[in-house]
Amino acid sequence: MDGKIVELAKGQGEGYVSYTSEYSGAQLGSSPGSVRRTFVSLFLARPEGSEPRSALLALGVRASKGRSPFRWKVTIDGATVTREFKPQFQAEIDRGVYMRAVFDVKPLLAKRLAEKTSHRLVALYDSYQPISLADTSLIATFTGDGRYVYSYHTGAVSLEPGEQVKIDASLGGWIGRRTAIITLHLPSASSVVRVIAGGSEPVEVSGPGFRRILVRIPYKGSLVPVALKYLDPGERFYPRIAVVSDILVYDQIYPEPKLRVKVTGLEEEDGRVRLSGVVENTGIGPASRPMIIVLGMGIRLASKQLEDIIAPGESREFSLEASLDKTPVRPSTLTVRVVWSSLGRTVFEDDHVKI
Repeated sequence: MDGKIVELAKGQGEGYVSYTSEYSGAQLGSSPGSVRRTFVSLFLARPEGSEPRSALLALGVRASKGRSPFRWKVTIDGATVTREFKPQFQAEIDRGVYMRAVFDVKPLLAKRLAEKTSHRLVALYDSYQPISLADTSLIATFTGDGRYVYSYHTGAVSLEPGEQVKIDASLGGWIGRRTAIITLHLPSASSVVRVIAGGSEPVEVSGPGFRRILVRIPYKGSLVPVALKYLDPGERFYPRIAVVSDILVYDQIYPEPKLRVKVTGLEEEDGRVRLSGVVENTGIGPASRPMIIVLGMGIRLASKQLEDIIAPGESREFSLEASLDKTPVRPSTLTVRVVWSSLGRTVFEDDHVKI
């Protein structure tokens, strides 16, 4: 094992913790086969009307050899993060090094984080010695009606087959929904990593490529162990070295809506169907203006937006008409879908009815 991963941030409070990570892999530079500029889109869920409390951006870079610092330019939502790469973490990998740097971007993004859920990162690098932007992570906490506690470990750890890495996340008391998110790079189709978090069932992922693993944690104790073991297949393969970059362990509860749709009636006449049904909110948060969509053979046949808010425990009846002429042949089954927004994400649930 080479390199290290450390607890870089932790916290608790009223609100919401949000995390996203994306793979890039773009080779940057002016040498043949490289590009001078690349971008990554980062989606960060947040409660509507919330304000950011904190925000950290982590960048993973691969290079043929360790060079620190080097000149590049990184912006997010048009604001310059850095013009110089000074990694806090570094680990040896096959044919080079993996380096990681973390930036406090809350001062840059306070307004943008409160207004947007999608953020655009741009990296510009112009040198004959190429580098690769391997992965990008963004973690933030927001105000809101929920409660959260989290422990964020990041860094650069390289593992040979048979090696493992373990961290202990201090979360304190149980809130209601514990989760671990782990990001790692697997070098080969023969690479398999096993993850166990707080007494969870083992989760195994294989390569090659960038992997983001989500594990639900049943353990209610204050100190939550997370262990990753790089399984040894008992055969020689190359490249061999896996890299672990992020381990986020968090517990939170937030008043999210959860909608269920049920078709209660269907009438067909002259190539048209009239559907009636009910939408029920079984969650603990209000759902604002959900959309009802009728699909046949994957084609949208009709849609209708409910105009009011459905509170937890409440339901709304609906009816709408759909034409079957939009499909190439008469479908045997229709899908009735309810679509709503939760923490900036689009969520849906379906019911199916035969015709």
